[in-house]
Amino acid sequence: MDLDSKFDVVGFGALNVDLIYQIDSTAVPEVMRRGRAGTETALSREEMYPLLQQLERFGQLKGKAGGGQAANTVTALSRMGFRCGYIGCVGDDEEGSFLIDTLESVDAAGVLRRGKSGICLVVLDETGERTMCVFPNANDTISYGEVSADYASATELIYFTSFVGDQPLDAQRELAKEVGGQCRIALDPGELYARRGLGKLREIVERAEVVFATDSEMETLTGMGYRRGCQELLRIGATVVACKRGDKGSYVVSADGAFEVPAGTVEVVDKTGAGDVYAAGFIAGLLRNAPLAACAAFASRVAAKSITGYGRSRYPDASDLADLQL
Repeated sequence: MDLDSKFDVVGFGALNVDLIYQIDSTAVPEVMRRGRAGTETALSREEMYPLLQQLERFGQLKGKAGGGQAANTVTALSRMGFRCGYIGCVGDDEEGSFLIDTLESVDAAGVLRRGKSGICLVVLDETGERTMCVFPNANDTISYGEVSADYASATELIYFTSFVGDQPLDAQRELAKEVGGQCRIALDPGELYARRGLGKLREIVERAEVVFATDSEMETLTGMGYRRGCQELLRIGATVVACKRGDKGSYVVSADGAFEVPAGTVEVVDKTGAGDVYAAGFIAGLLRNAPLAACAAFASRVAAKSITGYGRSRYPDASDLADLQL
C-alpha cells in the first residue's frame, strides 16, 4: 500500500482462531481445571488436545471465528468505515489463511506468517460468560526487528493489546518509544498483561492517549481499587482511562474529571470481545473528535449490540457510526 496515505488505526496484538464451545456452568471448573468463569489463561500446546477432548465431551461447538483483542477492535472499526492495518504473526497453515481472511478489509501487510497459528478455546456458560484458554504458537515469535516502523507510524492511532510471551511485549514497548511522537497510542492490557504489573507497561502507558481495562484488570495491574488505579495511570502519563465494568457500565477519567456511563440492556448470547468492541466505539469517537462522554456512550451501545450474537456476527458497521453524537 502507499504509506503516504495514512491508516486511521493500526492494531498490534495477538491473532487467534477462536473455537467457541458452550457448556453448562457447573462443568466450567471441571473442564477448565482453573478457578472462576470469566478468566483468561495461557497454556502450552501439549495441554490443548486433552482440553479439546473434554470440551467435545461436555460441550457443543458453537462456532469458529477470528479472534484476538486488537483484531476484534480493528475489524469493528473497519466495518464502521475506518481504514485499518495490522501488525502480528500467524501460522503458515490453513488457520493462518483463515485469520487473514477474517480481518476482512483490514490491511494485513504487517502480519508475518510462520509456524502454527494461535488458538483460543472460548468456553461459554448458559449466561454467555466466557472462560478462555490461549495457545499462542506463532504469536509469540514476533520481535521488534521484524516490525516496520514506517508501517506502524503510517496511522493516526496505534492500538496495543496483549501477547503471552516477553518478545512481542518488548517489541511493543520499543515501538511505542519510536512512534509515540508521530501517532496517537491506545492500550488495552487485558488480563494477561495486567498480571505482569504496571512496571512492564509503563513505557506504553506514559505515552498513551487512552488506556482501556476492566475493573478487575485495573486492580491487578495497579494493586489499587479501580478508581484509584485509573488516577494512577493518569499520573504516569495516560490522557484518558476508560475502565470497563461489564453490566455496570464504564468509568472514564481524564484531567477534566470522571464520569460513569451505564451499560446497555440486551439479551446476552456471547460476551466474547465485548470489551474490544467497546474500545472500537471509544476510538471511533476519538477519531471523530467527539466529547469523551459521547465516546463512552457510543462505545457502550456498540458493545451491547455485539453480545447479542456469536463471535463478530453483531459487530457495528457504518450505520451504527451514523449515531455517534459529535
